Amino acid sequence: MRVTQNMLSETTARTLGRATRELLELRERAASGRQVARPSDDPAGISRIFDFRDSLAAMDQYTRTINEGLSRLTFAESNINQMQQLVQRAQEIAVAQGTSTASQASRAAAAVEVGQLISQLASLGNAKHGDHYLFAGFKSDAAPFSSTGTYSGDSNEAQLEVSPGAKVTVDVAGDRLLKGADGDQDIFTALSGLKTALESNNPGTVQARISELDGGRSHLSKIRAEVGARMRRLEGHQDHLAGVKLTTQEALSNVEEADFTKVLTDLASREAAYEAALASSARILQLGLLQFLR
Repeated sequence: MRVTQNMLSETTARTLGRATRELLELRERAASGRQVARPSDDPAGISRIFDFRDSLAAMDQYTRTINEGLSRLTFAESNINQMQQLVQRAQEIAVAQGTSTASQASRAAAAVEVGQLISQLASLGNAKHGDHYLFAGFKSDAAPFSSTGTYSGDSNEAQLEVSPGAKVTVDVAGDRLLKGADGDQDIFTALSGLKTALESNNPGTVQARISELDGGRSHLSKIRAEVGARMRRLEGHQDHLAGVKLTTQEALSNVEEADFTKVLTDLASREAAYEAALASSARILQLGLLQFLR
């Protein structure tokens, strides 16, 4: 087949066009630092990029959920610790006022202090985390305890999903915490009984409340340990999530980001090829022009 001047010119134009496109693509990668700038660059790669980004977005949401859970449990643990201290103080009062050396006047003064402890316990039971009453169950929009310890919340305890299929309980229902709903000591009843015994100036009855208060303190200690275990579980999910996120970010980078050293090397090679294509095109065009003039 005879190769005409037109065929040479068309082939040269295609070669030059391809070299120009490749050079522009490499310059774009060098400028942006990205291997894939548009779906047409790598359809399979762009699909993986979207998958990785969706995964990272889900991880960010789980991280926010975990942080919320840790915040709630940390606040709950702090309040339960104060409750323990309050019950310990009541125990100390019962021990001191249950002896024969205590007087009616000292027991009356102690009864006033125990009444204040009851009010403080109700206040701790009505602790809020943001707009959420921490120990109210699902009725978290209203204070669950009256000043005397009557509970108006429910027995539900909220759970948060911290990874696909994994949930952690982040609340403690007030009836289980302070009202003996799980069979443990009703702490309000123990404190109220101590107050009544002190007001009655009955040392024997005062002494009888010591074991109840000890049971209440042990119960709070058990709940506090339970909260601590939930916090450790959340922290475990948090650490695992951080590791998976780092791995996913690295995988995304491998697909999305350009190898800068390789891009620069390829760019130098393509620039040389482009210059050669330009020179070749110029020679062919000059040859065609001479033939035309002849």
